[in-house]
Amino acid sequence: MALARTVGRYEISEPFAAGGMATVHAARLHGPGGFRRVVAAKRLHADLAHDPAFVATLLDEARLSARIRSVHVVPVTDVVRDGAELLLVMDYIDGVPLSAVMDARPSPAVAVAIVRDVLAGLGAAHEARTENGERLALVHRDVSPQNVIVGSDGLARLLDFGVAFALGRSQSTRDGQRKGKLAYMSPEQLADDDVDLRTDLHAAAMLLWELLAGRPLRPRTSSASWMQWAHSPSPRLPEAGALADVLDRALAVAPSARFASAGEMTRAIVEAQAPAAAAEVATWIAGAAPAVLAERRAIVAAAEQAPTPAPAADGTTLSRTTAEAPAAPRTGRRRLALALVTLAALAGGFALGRATPPAAVEAAPLPRLAPSVAAPATTAPDSHAAETPAVPSAQPAPSAANTSSAVAARTVAPGPTAPRARAARPASSSAPRPACDPPYVLDARGVRTYREECL
Repeated sequence: MALARTVGRYEISEPFAAGGMATVHAARLHGPGGFRRVVAAKRLHADLAHDPAFVATLLDEARLSARIRSVHVVPVTDVVRDGAELLLVMDYIDGVPLSAVMDARPSPAVAVAIVRDVLAGLGAAHEARTENGERLALVHRDVSPQNVIVGSDGLARLLDFGVAFALGRSQSTRDGQRKGKLAYMSPEQLADDDVDLRTDLHAAAMLLWELLAGRPLRPRTSSASWMQWAHSPSPRLPEAGALADVLDRALAVAPSARFASAGEMTRAIVEAQAPAAAAEVATWIAGAAPAVLAERRAIVAAAEQAPTPAPAADGTTLSRTTAEAPAAPRTGRRRLALALVTLAALAGGFALGRATPPAAVEAAPLPRLAPSVAAPATTAPDSHAAETPAVPSAQPAPSAANTSSAVAARTVAPGPTAPRARAARPASSSAPRPACDPPYVLDARGVRTYREECL
């Protein structure tokens, strides 16, 4: 399955869930050093991406989700706006939505474990605060099987705060406009009254009722029939055992008659029925929806193995990592150009050095330095032995063509074992050699005075 397109740093694959406002895709994140990770990307429908109201709703969802700290809430980890595209990036959870297994009728222990996790997520949402420490008074308003995912790890998680109510939210519900799913609305939602956290607890109780009963609490007929339930008590569920009393209280028509918090409702539920362990929930979910699990895992596998797509024709940009990749070749080209310039300079210098004809060099041989002659130790017992190098008198003077070569030859330092040579005075080969054996004379006090002609 080919990837659809690349948005920001994310390669977007085929959707595995869809709603009225957005679709949810498997997406692959690219990072430095070959880092890759599969995430879930909630993508606003293209026809809504230019509507400021829908854009603000999605951004509100991201801001609210970022304020909730709970393992039972799917976190929003990134928001991407790239041209006409708007993405909410979330952790990908290997699991199935609760809506896919509502008819599977789990054991009471498994049903309680799932609803307990949902209540834990709701409790964290209800206690969420702003950066200044003020309570957001957040109400999810859409607690339904579609917005609960049960992972293969046995944990249930709440997601989608797109219609949540919170103080300071940029988008507010207009009078007469209900947000959420009618089948899981509380009586006050159906009656368009004010809502608070007890609205969410009512919806969580409906989930538990349906899991235990294996059928919907409200008939799926029309909105008119649901409105009749707004001020009617929910039917008692005798097969729920000790949980029946808990459900009666949580599903009360009057919010004041319900539990005051998610924590209080959780304690009442687990006292009536011990929840199953996560491993038991995982076993149940694997057996209740194997086809859904297999389909989602196939989408994820395809997203992980698919090649990186080219930029979309509508101008969607490549990922940041992909866009930065050509920087390395550009650096390599600069280094190569610098190396070529250096080689050219060296080649030019070599050519200049070779400009003198070889014959001119050979016509003016370098002067040879004769080896130094040291006085024998027997004739000069002291450390000041005379050194008189012999310079051939027939040596021609260096010409202008080889002056630099001659200078280079004369300035070469001797090896570490060579004696230091003194500057020699030119002398005629026919001149008599002075008597310099020894090269000094002694006075009456025994002080040596070296002869000038022997120096």
